[in-house]
Amino acid sequence: MPIMATRVDQKLIHGQVTLGWAPFLGVEEIIVADHPAMDSVLLMDIMASGVQPPVKDTFFVTPARLPAYLKSRQGQDPRLMILFRDVAGAYEAIQEGFKPPSLNLGNQFYLTRQETTRLADSFFVNREDLETLIALANQGLKIFFQSLPADEPVPFDPGRYQWIL
Repeated sequence: MPIMATRVDQKLIHGQVTLGWAPFLGVEEIIVADHPAMDSVLLMDIMASGVQPPVKDTFFVTPARLPAYLKSRQGQDPRLMILFRDVAGAYEAIQEGFKPPSLNLGNQFYLTRQETTRLADSFFVNREDLETLIALANQGLKIFFQSLPADEPVPFDPGRYQWIL
């Protein structure tokens, strides 16, 4: 299954994803890897109702179950987009064996101002998130900021943020 995008986006399924990224990448299925979504049938229904063509289906798993879920679907070839609510969810999936081709940092606002550092217009992190991103980048994962397909991707440079720690 070709993974067209792996994205951290606190809003998960919303306009940037359904009207911007999915058509641009030809995404056929969206997988939301998120604990809160898995705990709420209502939240899953609301998000699934927001998708439109070219997306044909939406699936929900916990981040820890993502690698096994993808393995169970080997032999199928829809173009996938994988969404995580936060850096911690992406890291959890990676720790369980998920190997993303890259990681798009889209939107993350949820932290209180006292805890956060702004890395991009719509991407804020706490110390733990920043340490995680630096470690993943140093392990060779391509990480970048890009809200919309028309925006120029901005590479995450771990050396640029070391001083914050």
